[in-house]
Amino acid sequence: MINHLIVGDTKLLLFGLKEFLSSMENVEVIQLSMQEKELLEYIHTELLDFIWFELSGHDRSPRIYYKKIMSSCPKIKIIIFCDNKDPRIIRELLQTGISGYLLPNCKTYHVEEAIISSSKGNVFIDPQLRRYFTDFILDVDKMKGNIIPLTRREKEVLKLIIEENTTQEIANKLYISFCTVETHRLHLIQKMGVKNTAGLVREALIQQFHENP
Repeated sequence: MINHLIVGDTKLLLFGLKEFLSSMENVEVIQLSMQEKELLEYIHTELLDFIWFELSGHDRSPRIYYKKIMSSCPKIKIIIFCDNKDPRIIRELLQTGISGYLLPNCKTYHVEEAIISSSKGNVFIDPQLRRYFTDFILDVDKMKGNIIPLTRREKEVLKLIIEENTTQEIANKLYISFCTVETHRLHLIQKMGVKNTAGLVREALIQQFHENP
């Protein structure tokens, strides 16, 4: 059984989320409205897999809140609904360790994709956001520490990875071989200090602000 906790008032978005999650197999859904202290106490007494929050677009205060949850129960996946498209805000939230960031008008299949992705240890970002920060992410002159900056070709490959192109699709678009794409992918993973392709988007967004906070 997969246990989901939806935190918030009974709003249309949260009601719709509850209905959708409840339609899935082997899922238990609880919806509560509680203060920070109450929630932190609650998660220690219940076996939770996912916590869903609706966040005001300009409210940054929950960042510490999310960190406390992740510190207390690192196996819990936090997924946020927020209408803010500012890469700076998204970057700050990703740094807390959340597992997903969705826009309130996301498709239901994106909710399912977020669950699957986060269950595998990856971070899911609403595909609608790509057009807001793909170019922004790639405008990086320096990487953190002593890491070598990305080459022009590596940036091209990273952009296509962010846009969810497969290795073969990237090879076709850049007129290079499948193996060459895989080599660039490996170099990106090594340079950006992540474990897999899924971590590239998050790390690129974070590193964008390393030199430009």
